[in-house]
Amino acid sequence: MTTLAPQDSVAIYDRVLPSRKPWARVIKKGQTLRIVDSGGNQAVDFLVYNADDTSERYSA
Repeated sequence: MTTLAPQDSVAIYDRVLPSRKPWARVIKKGQTLRIVDSGGNQAVDFLVYNADDTSERYSA
């Protein structure tokens, strides 16, 4: 398994979301999305679409 360690990277967008609130944003090729559970008790509903072909999607 490859571990990503963006040591020299700078966040281009940083957001803290309240529980049970939706969020949407286009993540471009080469960008990294990091999800952190700051409270330690939440599950994340995660649904991803290909911005160029929305029939291609992933749900976890």
